[in-house]
Amino acid sequence: MADIGFRSRNPATGFIQIDSTYKNWTLRSKTTFTLSDFSGYDYQGSILVNASANACIAWRSDQTAALVFKVGNQLTFRSFGGSTTPPATITVYVFDEPAFGLSTGGNFGLRVRNAAGGVTFDSRLKYMRRLDELSGPNEPASPITRTYGSNYVPAVIQGNLCYYAGYEPVGVGTVVPYMEIFKILGARMSGSSVTWTLVGYGGHQTFDPPNVPPGQQLAYSYTIIDVAGF
Repeated sequence: MADIGFRSRNPATGFIQIDSTYKNWTLRSKTTFTLSDFSGYDYQGSILVNASANACIAWRSDQTAALVFKVGNQLTFRSFGGSTTPPATITVYVFDEPAFGLSTGGNFGLRVRNAAGGVTFDSRLKYMRRLDELSGPNEPASPITRTYGSNYVPAVIQGNLCYYAGYEPVGVGTVVPYMEIFKILGARMSGSSVTWTLVGYGGHQTFDPPNVPPGQQLAYSYTIIDVAGF
């Protein structure tokens, strides 16, 4: 930070919000797509987004879903329910550095630059608005719902994904078939509410390699943001 310049602090916490060093995530893109049938009991789909190495991904789904893979800038989502539930429609929000932000338009506003001339703040951009956090050390025993005011539209930033993937032998003997077991904590948004539900399935008996490599991550963490008007 230069010796002379502009600095804005949060009056409640004293934290620096704007200056020539600190940057806030701003909306870069918003894309909506619908998953397709994957295996008869769940749906899956991928989307390629433009994002820098510092970008943050948030999403909103009308069915219980999870971000299951991220390879570079390709995101793969999966939702569950089979023939009794329609495939999820996912809206992906990419938040990135101010230089990549979508301007709300207009010729007037406040812009802050660093010594190199790079923009660190522009008042015409749409910045991320944090609402809440949810985390836990183990998979929840029952669904968790959080509801916010009617003027909020919550989306989630997925941190740790809670899941279990394994396979259990069926029968006795040296070589026996197994049944694949898969559980995952998915999130669903409806209006101003978010519900997290542990969903899963038991696969058919097979001798083939499992579709999902065995493993588990029982801890979970989410940041909830408000995307009203985005």
